[in-house]
Amino acid sequence: MTGAKDEESMTGAKDGECMTGAKDEDPMTGAKDGEEEKSVDGVKDNIPAVTEELKEKSAHRKRVETFPTTMEGFGYQFNEGQLIQIEGGGPFVFEVRKGDRAYNQRHYEALGEVITGHVYQLLEAEGLRRIPIPVDREAGDGSFFFSSEGASGCSAKVLVLIHGSGVVRAGQWARRLIINDCLDSGTQLPFIRRAKAEGYDAVVVLNTNHNKDSEGGFLEMSESPERHAEYVWTKYITQLPGVKRIDIVAHSYGGLVTVVMAGRFYEAFKRLVCGIAFTDSVHGFELHHSPKKVRKWMKQHSVNWVTSRLPLNAPLHSTNAGDVACRSAGTEKHEETSYKAIEHIFTYFKEK
Repeated sequence: MTGAKDEESMTGAKDGECMTGAKDEDPMTGAKDGEEEKSVDGVKDNIPAVTEELKEKSAHRKRVETFPTTMEGFGYQFNEGQLIQIEGGGPFVFEVRKGDRAYNQRHYEALGEVITGHVYQLLEAEGLRRIPIPVDREAGDGSFFFSSEGASGCSAKVLVLIHGSGVVRAGQWARRLIINDCLDSGTQLPFIRRAKAEGYDAVVVLNTNHNKDSEGGFLEMSESPERHAEYVWTKYITQLPGVKRIDIVAHSYGGLVTVVMAGRFYEAFKRLVCGIAFTDSVHGFELHHSPKKVRKWMKQHSVNWVTSRLPLNAPLHSTNAGDVACRSAGTEKHEETSYKAIEHIFTYFKEK
């Protein structure tokens, strides 16, 4: 696969250094403040007409351009966790219409939406159930998250999984890994299965990017990643019966979401959260004005596994003395950090 765009744009650090900057912001375009648009040969006068024409063409394309709603319709299936072509067994191919990058990207994104539904089914097959937001409403068009609960009804030991920004949804670390590598590296399934083996009573999988409905309107209690996490924390996680210990794995922008929650619910975090495993997190304490007490607590209870050429789990020097400890994830690819560090993450939790 070449050229597909879906996850965050990342920046690297020198060997042995740990950077926790804002890697997930949206690019901005437009004229600088104070500048006026300039007319070139009268083109400005025609902008409204040209804009309307482009809108009409775009609307027409959307009307006539439809994509399959199943993986079989796209000609793919998962075989032992890898996405392959049904005919011939070959890997995913991005360019389905030669030379038409825009169409190929839309095709890729449509396949990604189908895969999101497939991952939801896999979460349910692992025993997690879809829980609506608000939690007292029936499942419908609102946002939701996933959770397993202890068979005994007690959820003393809980693992919380928080993905990064972009197109990923509950149960995913990176769409491009799911499509081009395998389900194990691109989804949170290995963490869910490992949590069961390690004796966790419940696993809660957040869905922080599910913020809008099909019409583009914001979803109640899930208008932003931070709002989604805040609701799940206050109305569900801390209300689980018998909860005594919570561990968190937070990737990329999920790290920022975690730090925001720690600031808002500091006393509950101090009481319940034992360990936080960041994976190439962009939390940026100073950037988001985290209180000193939150930073101090985070340094004592968190590790950030980041991209590096150094061996897996090698300690790294942070470029910010006030940040959490950093260790190598054993990969230079941002999206791989969670999967690569899984063994050391659970070892870290055991030691807390």
